[in-house]
Amino acid sequence: MLFLLTTLALAEAPDEVPVIDVSAYADEIVVLDDGEGHLVAFRKSAPREMVWYGDADHLYALQGFSSSASGDDTWSVTARDFRASNRMAGVELRDGRYSMHCAGNTRELSPLAASAAQKVVRKATFHEHRWRRNAVGAWRDEWGVYYFVDRATGDDMDLDHHVYIGWKGQILRAPLKLIASDSLGRVYSAGNGARRLVITGDKARYVQGEDRRELFALDLVYDGPFLYTDLGVYGAEPHGTPCDVLPLHAP
Repeated sequence: MLFLLTTLALAEAPDEVPVIDVSAYADEIVVLDDGEGHLVAFRKSAPREMVWYGDADHLYALQGFSSSASGDDTWSVTARDFRASNRMAGVELRDGRYSMHCAGNTRELSPLAASAAQKVVRKATFHEHRWRRNAVGAWRDEWGVYYFVDRATGDDMDLDHHVYIGWKGQILRAPLKLIASDSLGRVYSAGNGARRLVITGDKARYVQGEDRRELFALDLVYDGPFLYTDLGVYGAEPHGTPCDVLPLHAP
């Protein structure tokens, strides 16, 4: 039987994403349109420096981790999106054609005329990357109950941890807080200590009163597409990449 889960809440939407001031180079921003209201923008003189994805109201920077170029007419920017089967999304210019991609699926993009692009630039709000949380760890017990921990992005590895517990598609946030973090591992506990998620080295267990459950670790990269989608922590929350609208699995 599933441990009693009380005073739980659904995963929270990300906090307001910081804004980027593009006024210094607004007149050289190129805007691409997929014909369905989804836009990509970049600075013409430095297309691989920053690429945004979104719509006419809000554009979010891709959290790029690689880019490449060959001359001035071929370049690509690849961002990480753990929902995708290959964990990647991005934008590229190749053979004079722009496209965005996710998990090997592509959609062609067309440049807006300069006047139309400037209307978008003046109206839209440009943001840093939209997705603000990263997985810390994920485990499953022999009853099929999942235990998932994520944290706010940033340099502080112990910043703002959230714990979620439940079956696939029914997982909810638990009232457990990080109370210990050291070379041995981490301990998450409810206020009275009666419920605890204990991670020690490569072992983990969940404690509720006298009951103890051994937990088995999932691979955050291999299982990423499941953890960020079907597990149910984040629902259909957009991540701010082309994977928001393109298929997450290879064609």
